[in-house]
Amino acid sequence: MCKPPFNEKSAPVAKAVCADATHESELRAALDELVDDLGVPRVVVYNAAIVQAVDLGELSTSEHLDAWAVNVVGAITTATHILPLMASVEGAKFIVTGGMPVAGPEATNLSLGKAA
Repeated sequence: MCKPPFNEKSAPVAKAVCADATHESELRAALDELVDDLGVPRVVVYNAAIVQAVDLGELSTSEHLDAWAVNVVGAITTATHILPLMASVEGAKFIVTGGMPVAGPEATNLSLGKAA
């Protein structure tokens, strides 16, 4: 369950919604809800990631694909859904985070996704 860290009175221009980045329709519905309630955003930050501290070769193909679904496909879905609307907003920004404070061999799967 997602709980916003604020209430409507203290932050009337922000809203938290929850969506599974691996479920396209759920993610698109959450983005639509935000646009319906707040209008087209000036800034979107995609900060979702599956972070697994393992060495290269320790993850199965399925585990890599699960991470890819969040780290890359979720970002693509978000971008393709919201950027056409944001094109009309002067100075709009779409930010995808790097996901790791210090690069290292144990973050190879995250690095592969962010390199995409």
